[in-house]
Amino acid sequence: MFFKKKVNNTKFFYTMLIISIIAIIVAVIGFALIKDILFPLTLSMLWHFLLKMIKNSVRNAFFKD
Repeated sequence: MFFKKKVNNTKFFYTMLIISIIAIIVAVIGFALIKDILFPLTLSMLWHFLLKMIKNSVRNAFFKD
């Protein structure tokens, strides 16, 4: 019984170790994806929106019908 309990404890320890390693890897990959893909994407969307607003304001100021 004591031996079986010890085996279960080591299984639990190794399971938690594997889960924590997988969680760290997923967090690093997710942060890299956010940093490399989503952050420039949101910046380019904001830049496009800003340029569109400037273009519309210039068009409304100088080319009124």
